[in-house]
Amino acid sequence: MKTNKILNITLSFVQIIFTCMMLSVLLLLVLAEPNVTYWYKREFLLDNYLIVIWSLIFLGVSFYFAEKIKGKSERSYKKLWQNFCKKRVFLVVSLFFFLIQLFIALHIYFYPGWDVIYVVQNAKWLAEGNLAELSNKYFSMYNNNLLLVYLYSKLFQVGQLFSLTEMKDMMVVFVFLQCMISSGTGMLVFGCVDKLLGRISFAWFAWILYAGLILISPWVVVPYSDSVGLFMPLSIFYLYISMKGNKYDIIRWMGIALLSYWGFRIKPQILIVTIAIIIIEIVHKITVKPSKFGIKSVLACACILVVSQVCFQSMINSMPFTLDREKNFGVTHFLMMGLNTRSDGGYSDKDVQFSKKFSTIEERKAGNVKKIQKRVENFNEKGWGMHLIKKTLVNYGDGSFSFGQEGNFNLETYNQSDTGKFLQEIYYEEGKYFPVLSTFQHWIWMFVLTCLPLVAFFWGNPSQIAGKEISVLMLAIIGLSLFELMFEARSRYFYIYAPLYILLAVCGICNAQNNARQKNEQMFTKTLQ
Repeated sequence: MKTNKILNITLSFVQIIFTCMMLSVLLLLVLAEPNVTYWYKREFLLDNYLIVIWSLIFLGVSFYFAEKIKGKSERSYKKLWQNFCKKRVFLVVSLFFFLIQLFIALHIYFYPGWDVIYVVQNAKWLAEGNLAELSNKYFSMYNNNLLLVYLYSKLFQVGQLFSLTEMKDMMVVFVFLQCMISSGTGMLVFGCVDKLLGRISFAWFAWILYAGLILISPWVVVPYSDSVGLFMPLSIFYLYISMKGNKYDIIRWMGIALLSYWGFRIKPQILIVTIAIIIIEIVHKITVKPSKFGIKSVLACACILVVSQVCFQSMINSMPFTLDREKNFGVTHFLMMGLNTRSDGGYSDKDVQFSKKFSTIEERKAGNVKKIQKRVENFNEKGWGMHLIKKTLVNYGDGSFSFGQEGNFNLETYNQSDTGKFLQEIYYEEGKYFPVLSTFQHWIWMFVLTCLPLVAFFWGNPSQIAGKEISVLMLAIIGLSLFELMFEARSRYFYIYAPLYILLAVCGICNAQNNARQKNEQMFTKTLQ
């Protein structure tokens, strides 16, 4: 009983914080966004308040017609609906959309600039043995991308066996793999909703939202950590909700540990969902005597982490980079940049040049801390508020996840066919029809954000298991939002968590519909009485 009480208090606390946070985000996007100028701001064809209004109207109309046709569909269209809802139909549709996505991607793929060029070009040089060209200075500062370089270099080596020696040819391979990751993540979204809610119709709806936001996203052609790591947060969560309290849970925990470690090495934000799981699980078991099963799971996960660390170090050491450890940018650099009011907490070349001028890690850390203190001292209450507002808008204000807004984004376009040029007008930021695509994606993103508070508003009386699972999603989103408010702000960093946002939004819609049905049934019962 004590455990249940502590857990319920924790879940309620998470619920309150999440609700307040998401309502604040929505209010800022609707009220502040039109009047505030901020870094990476993108203009859309529709204002946010119109999107929110249309989203609410869509929800209301959907609930109304869902109730109207519920009885008819059960009687007249039951067999047709059951056939449509079979999972093999979903697999066929997923394959079809994968082929469409791949077709589009092969017509719009390009040679990217900014940080991506360091990853793919160095991977190519490693595979070719061209060690004199390696970007030692860059990776001395940013060593978090070394795992991608290692993995891509192996792909380049495999490509050489098939005479794929040109960058253009290997970019096709990267695009194909990332389309597989993107489509596979969509299948995971479907599976998670089906497992959580047990309603195929909502699983389909979640996948449709995912298709509109992610499957049509041009980010799939950028071979970077955002696209590669897309499946990892959701995979971790899927393993968590698959726990059945049996001996196979040890394997599931080992899978979570494995994905968490390598996900962290690809993109640190991936670890946030694991931290949320650990917090909720600790609270759940805080008064329970550890069992042999629990101890075995912890030991198994520890072994996975140790082995993974050894393998990671072996991979990094096998690459002949000449890295200067004293040039590495630490946490203090990104915290300093997150406080930069000129860039609204986003990337700042001046901050990079400032950190580069120090010759040792200790000197750089001291310089960053001094700059942090100075920037904090220059804030007053109004300054703090406006800075956090702008960072929130930078993070949440773009449903295209700021595609095309990195420096030197597209260095070379590969496909010059007529079809390619037409699709590039849609998918490239400078394209004639890109505002239509970005507005459509932003509409879906705003719809998802609008539905998130419904989870808490119609919380009802969830079972302990459902409450834990939903709270993990809430806590993960809270953690990600706080992380990006503290450090460098970028809309792109939310891309890998978009599936979790969609999953939670659909749970909110389901909660709202269940609540409406309960009220209708109660009114009907009272009328009969």
